[in-house]
Amino acid sequence: MFGKKKTTKKLKGDAAHQLRTDLLTGPAAQVAPEGVDTSAVWLAAVETVKPEATITYMSLSDGTTTVIYSSGAGLEGLRDVDAVATASTEFVDVTSQTMDMLDKNNDLTLPERGMVRMYARQGDDTYSAESLEDIVAAGGHPLTPQYKKALSVMKQVQLAESR
Repeated sequence: MFGKKKTTKKLKGDAAHQLRTDLLTGPAAQVAPEGVDTSAVWLAAVETVKPEATITYMSLSDGTTTVIYSSGAGLEGLRDVDAVATASTEFVDVTSQTMDMLDKNNDLTLPERGMVRMYARQGDDTYSAESLEDIVAAGGHPLTPQYKKALSVMKQVQLAESR
């Protein structure tokens, strides 16, 4: 599903929501990038609430990035944009170092306003943690390094989409 380099694909409605569910809970053998060691962290994600929608940024260990809005819009791919792929793989790497902060959990409810939720996938398991976004963003919180890498992904996606 994600093993080959591809261009950006626009997502709409149910397709975007289904992709979020699949990536966050689907069997690794079906949704992880081809050839990836799924015994390691292979997906990192952050969900943040903005005035227009809740936004989920998902980075896969092969550099693919998926962005899904709670409104049903989204993007999949971006692996062919070097800066996005690099930011995504760094986000996955940092997430693998913060796994002790995440709990095994399959709760896919969207975070409330003011909260940020971090996800990781390792094997078929889903892990997550939630905190006040202002506290994590201010620094010094155990999830701050993961959050800052997620912001890097967000920035690179925005730059790529503005070109």
